[in-house]
Amino acid sequence: MPSTLIVICQGKSCQKEGAKRILSLFQEQKTANIEIKTKYCFGKCGQGPMVVILPTETWYRKVQPEQVSVIVQRHFPTN
Repeated sequence: MPSTLIVICQGKSCQKEGAKRILSLFQEQKTANIEIKTKYCFGKCGQGPMVVILPTETWYRKVQPEQVSVIVQRHFPTN
């Protein structure tokens, strides 16, 4: 069972800002114990793409493609 969940908004506003690409990049990461899901809208339109890391409830707004690997390394450092 995954110990961490990454939720990526796929609402209209976030999609206009590249949320599909952000989802794809997170899915390409090969990190164990992570589940990736989508949500239609977090209600934070205009701040997207939005990404939430659970269970820590860490929110990222306006996520850009080059930030995906940084977010993964921050939360899931390799030893």
